[in-house]
Amino acid sequence: MDEIRLPLLHILFVCDFQLVSTLEEYSHLLEIPISSRVRFSGLEEIPRSSIIVEALHLKKSEIEAHWVKKGGLFGLPSDFLIKKATAFAQDGSVDAFEAIFVLVIYGLALFPNIDGFVNVNAIRLFLIGNPVPTLLGDMYFSLHLRNSKGGGTIVCCIPLLYK
Repeated sequence: MDEIRLPLLHILFVCDFQLVSTLEEYSHLLEIPISSRVRFSGLEEIPRSSIIVEALHLKKSEIEAHWVKKGGLFGLPSDFLIKKATAFAQDGSVDAFEAIFVLVIYGLALFPNIDGFVNVNAIRLFLIGNPVPTLLGDMYFSLHLRNSKGGGTIVCCIPLLYK
């Protein structure tokens, strides 16, 4: 293995050695396949309530009644989603339960922003169905942010990588 040392800059280049995970490796670690669908850019329009209704098996009036703005972002309160998921589970509506449960995981575990709130970006990612590239980018951004600030807690999906 070749090394290039630049002592004045305190940099060590290690040739032919990759220090960060690739998209494929990250997909394997998380056991989530990489979708061929479009990746999340953050520029997608806010999904219409009819699209959310169809994906979550809810009524349009329920979505519109609970669609609120917190921290500058629209979204749905997690307590509302958890109540609906519980009701669907008790009724035996597996598809509806799973859809809402996965959205809650996206909003509270994978892409948390505000406690008790599933924001529109988590909803967009759920609808796209391709979380791996965004999870990888989120992890790299969090590592970069902590490094630039000289340390601290990493606030992204790192706990998911512990096995």
